[in-house]
Amino acid sequence: MTPPTEWPLRQLTAAQLRTLRAIFADQAFDSLRTADRAIKSADPDLYADLITRVRPGSRDLARMACREQPALQETVRPMLDDADGCFQMLFVINDATYGPIGPKPEIYQQVEDLLPEILDLLAFHGGSNPRTPANTGRAHQFARVAGRVAGRRRTHLTEAWIADLSGAPDFLLVPSGRHQAAMVSGYLVAAVRLRLHDTLGPAWRPVDWVIASRSRSATAVTAVIGSLALYIDVTGGLHELLTTGVQTCALAGPSLWGLTQWLRGVRGVELASQARARVREDTGTEE
Repeated sequence: MTPPTEWPLRQLTAAQLRTLRAIFADQAFDSLRTADRAIKSADPDLYADLITRVRPGSRDLARMACREQPALQETVRPMLDDADGCFQMLFVINDATYGPIGPKPEIYQQVEDLLPEILDLLAFHGGSNPRTPANTGRAHQFARVAGRVAGRRRTHLTEAWIADLSGAPDFLLVPSGRHQAAMVSGYLVAAVRLRLHDTLGPAWRPVDWVIASRSRSATAVTAVIGSLALYIDVTGGLHELLTTGVQTCALAGPSLWGLTQWLRGVRGVELASQARARVREDTGTEE
């Protein structure tokens, strides 16, 4: 019996095995996506019902559609069989990569018989991973730009973003070009928001200090209303203050108080009294 380490597929390099996995995974998922479109086009109601039970683009969805709607057998079954064959190939390739479990499966021998065609397929792809988009390098450049925009305090994000863009080729998790473009756009938006947060953050500290206390909020609102009344008295006189100024101040007061409540929620500021009560509750102490 031929030792597992001498099986022909074991002689392929790790890069070649990764490329094979990507080729057959792409073919399997393309077949399942085509089956999804065929089911949706033939019977939209059945498709809408199935996706509430199983994940779209899965073999289970195609099998259930063929079982519940026999008329779909002619169009969907070949696509499902093609996907099943590709997943069998993935089983063999993964076995060749990570080690055998038990004796050589029959499917393994069938794949070995196709080894010349497999080598031709690898030569056609030049040993590259077809699931790695051609603009991966450009996407990484945009991720580095986003990292620089985010600032020196967030340099760790660059490596994390590049890792997300690269995916996990060994597990067939590589973002498509369109997905990478969406990810890069999100990184750039996040980087701008982070830079604005870091730049404008100190300017919000006095505001946060005021709205963290009801007494300070009331004092600030009273000071603004008093300044407004004084301005109306200086510019329009006492008569205007007592006629239109009173109404203006009466409307401005509740509006400003509502603004402080809204800012407290938006900024996530906890009232100082509530914070003290929570600390006492956590520590079990009393005033």
